[in-house]
Amino acid sequence: MKAAIALVLTASLLAASPASATDFFEMTETLDASARANLDRPIDIIGVQPGMTPAEANALVAAEFDKARLETEETRIGTAEVQSQVFQIESEAAWLPHNGVVRFYFTSPISGNRVFSGQRFVMLDPAQGLPPIEALEKQLVEKYGKPTLVRPGEHYPSTELFWYFGGEAKCDGNRWCAQTNVASGYEIGATAEYEEAAKSGSDFVIAALIAHDEQPGRAKSVGVNFVDLKLRAASARADVELIRKKLAEFEAKGPALPKL
Repeated sequence: MKAAIALVLTASLLAASPASATDFFEMTETLDASARANLDRPIDIIGVQPGMTPAEANALVAAEFDKARLETEETRIGTAEVQSQVFQIESEAAWLPHNGVVRFYFTSPISGNRVFSGQRFVMLDPAQGLPPIEALEKQLVEKYGKPTLVRPGEHYPSTELFWYFGGEAKCDGNRWCAQTNVASGYEIGATAEYEEAAKSGSDFVIAALIAHDEQPGRAKSVGVNFVDLKLRAASARADVELIRKKLAEFEAKGPALPKL
């Protein structure tokens, strides 16, 4: 019976050794920069740009938040029979309550283990004085350009801003472009969902949310996040196809015979 491709792997699988009849393979970069969204301006959160490596992103996060607050997460992809090398999938740092949190997410090595998504959230400090909503909107426009869409929040007093890049520079209602939380960790099991999102009208999305305070015209929090829909989908599909290939090679060898 063929094994299912369903991964990110659990800790028990990550601990598997060659003695457990698992084939380990080394992923190399087969998708170049053309797999990424084509942006017409620099995009970053605290200096971390889409396409950066873990080392580059980690250095910037550590510099902003203090190295001791940097946390990283690693994984393999594969099945119980075939597994890739370990690679980093996330960087995170938090300095609560008022310096906020940042997270960055990485593709697999098949596309260079690159940043494809990131997020920043700050709960503003009333003791320091809450900034005007208009001032935060201006700051976002100065950083990312004129937004494609600005609208009032649906669930509580807030302002939502969206920037769409590539494709038709629009959103067809898919949640990965229509909601303000577009940041995404990487799960190869969501490949079909990623591919559907990549057809939503844009290759790359930035979304921001400014929550309004009870004081008129003042903001109590701000969040901004981005996702490269094009790269995420292409990288996940390439991973799936590579695992299928490695699994077919494993099954073609047949079961190992015991030493007699």
